[in-house]
Amino acid sequence: MFVCQPVGRPKGPNMFRRRMVSVALVLSTAFLSSSCGDSRQDFVATNSQPAYADFNLARVWNVALEDAIIASGPRPTVISRQLYIMSASAYDALAVYDDVATPSVLDPALRRPSAERTNFNKNAAVAYSCYHSLTALFPDYAESTGAFAQLMTEQGYVITPEVLSSTDLTTPSGLGRAAALAVLADRENDGSNASNGYVDVTSARYPTLYSAVNSDDPTALNSPGQINFDPNSWVPLRVPVGSIFDPTNPLNPIVDNNDPTSYSTQTYLTPYWGNVRPFALPDGAAVRPPAPPQAGSLAPYTDALGNTATNDSAYFTQLDEVVEVTANLTERQKCIAEYWADGPRTSAPPGHWNEIALDLAGKYN
Repeated sequence: MFVCQPVGRPKGPNMFRRRMVSVALVLSTAFLSSSCGDSRQDFVATNSQPAYADFNLARVWNVALEDAIIASGPRPTVISRQLYIMSASAYDALAVYDDVATPSVLDPALRRPSAERTNFNKNAAVAYSCYHSLTALFPDYAESTGAFAQLMTEQGYVITPEVLSSTDLTTPSGLGRAAALAVLADRENDGSNASNGYVDVTSARYPTLYSAVNSDDPTALNSPGQINFDPNSWVPLRVPVGSIFDPTNPLNPIVDNNDPTSYSTQTYLTPYWGNVRPFALPDGAAVRPPAPPQAGSLAPYTDALGNTATNDSAYFTQLDEVVEVTANLTERQKCIAEYWADGPRTSAPPGHWNEIALDLAGKYN
């Protein structure tokens, strides 16, 4: 384990959390100091080692990943997939240099002999796997910033076309590339429609494309308070863009419904995601909670505390609870709500869990 101070942003029980904590702990305890030597000159420039002799390789690459996520916009569903792909790629690259670990998708027959299981080779394989997975996930960001290439150079790794395209599965560079390609291939047809930019897609589970039932236009008949409003469906909101401010509070941007330039309208995100193949579960339905109570329905509904009432009664009981809690938030609760609300320039809840996992790995290992 590297001795280091956290370098990520200071952010921070479910299956996803346990999965990410486990991956971070495994990777963080296994990545050792890159100052260890190795005789292979075909993939590593040993005379160009990082200025920092002791560093946490898992954290460095996860920070690079989160920087790319932040630059790409807050898309929690997509982000969870991106986090997994890099973590799984790094784990598989490391697993073939371990006598016990089993790769998630990479062929275990590629395991290297014990003589090659040096810290240097492990670090190199992981670095190349992270580089290849991130450049595949964020091609535009990689090209415009050069961030991933710079990170490889700072760590002392050669990134010439010959090395990056290596298919030599006896070298860390070749195995790192193979691990990333294997994980990417495994997720290629996972239902996310990543190859088409995550645009909405139909499936057997969702045979029609999603369409918002309610309107953001307060004068529309299907907006809140109007005759065709559906209280059981999502409502897109109008979000102030900062062109108009509250006269009584110059720091508070507001929406003028008569001025379309004062707001943007919320859009939904990946409504088909329930059809995406999970990372560890056989199906997302295994841990999916029941749907919330439906207003207007007299069918029985049992909540998480075991209370049974009609759907309509339970709906308005929960609505009253939300209104009551919201109206009486403490300062601490407001901070917690703000933390998880996210928005632009954040890594969204999946990124926060990743940061928390890395902090735990750094604290206990």
